[in-house]
Amino acid sequence: MNTAAILSFVGVMIQYLPALMQGIPGVAEALKTGVDAVERMVAENRGPTAEEWAALRAPRNPVFDSLMSDDH
Repeated sequence: MNTAAILSFVGVMIQYLPALMQGIPGVAEALKTGVDAVERMVAENRGPTAEEWAALRAPRNPVFDSLMSDDH
């Protein structure tokens, strides 16, 4: 198992927590997808795939754009 890669993946997921606490739409779903991916990685004894990284990072820009917005 590539523990360092999995921990890096989880580290990116942790960056979503402030947005989750602010109730920004889509964050809970992104975190759930990430948790499911980590569970698969552990079960399959492997690190994250390029597709899993892309899926984790895909919602990041809209989420963080929303965090930086003056609209809330």
